[in-house]
Amino acid sequence: MPFTAAELEAMRIADAEIERDFNPGYAHSAEHKEIDRWLDDQAKIDTLDNQTRSRKRKLAAYQKAYYEVHKDEIAARNKAYREAHKDKLAAYQKAYYEAKKSRAGTAIPSAAK
Repeated sequence: MPFTAAELEAMRIADAEIERDFNPGYAHSAEHKEIDRWLDDQAKIDTLDNQTRSRKRKLAAYQKAYYEVHKDEIAARNKAYREAHKDKLAAYQKAYYEAKKSRAGTAIPSAAK
């Protein structure tokens, strides 16, 4: 339904009043300062995230290269530890198994032979 002449005149007067009272410098700067601060914070977070990802990628590449070069030494050291701490590892595995079994609420079926 189109507006009547009286409604159009009332809208024109209201628009003129809004334009007269509106201070674009203040409203613009207050809103945009808040938005700019938020965007700056987001940029800092993104930068930190990218730096962290980059650092993690470099570390992973270094660790992989180190492992490839020292694979036999690492395996020997792990084997020696497992042999020296058989009882400790067995107790840990038993405790883990029991905790997992109690969390499940049912016994884990034994392997069929």
